[in-house]
Formats: sequence, structure tokens, C-alpha cells
Amino acid sequence: MKFVPKTTLAIQSKALLSLALTMVSGISLAAPNEPPPPSPGPVPPGTPIDNGVILLVICAVVFGFYKIHQIKNKKAQM
Repeated sequence: MKFVPKTTLAIQSKALLSLALTMVSGISLAAPNEPPPPSPGPVPPGTPIDNGVILLVICAVVFGFYKIHQIKNKKAQM
């Protein structure tokens, strides 16, 4: 039996095409379902972000001035 390169190439391309189609359809079937709806119960208590923002900004500014003062004093001593 003699293999003709054209027919071998045609068979390989059809096989690759069917493999690609199978993989694509498998991926779409494996997609996750929609998430469940949120529970209708009350929202759990939590700490809002607004409570400590002003205090954090003040601490950051004070720490920044402290570090700048510390670096200037270190350079002056050298």
C-alpha cells in the first residue's frame, strides 16, 4: 500500500480539526454554573473603613515629618 502525501495531510488536518472542535465543546460544557443568589438575611456587622481614616492620615503626616527631621539631622552630623 502506497501512502500519498496529499491524502495523509488531508486526514491529519481533519483529525486535528475534529480534536480542536471536541476540546472547544468540552470547555464550554465544563463552564461553571451561575453563583447562588445572596442570602436574604441581615448583613453581618463589620467595621466601616471611615472610622479610622482621619487618625491614619494624621499618624502618616506626623511620621513623615519625623522621618524628614531624622534624615536632615543625620546629614547635618556628617
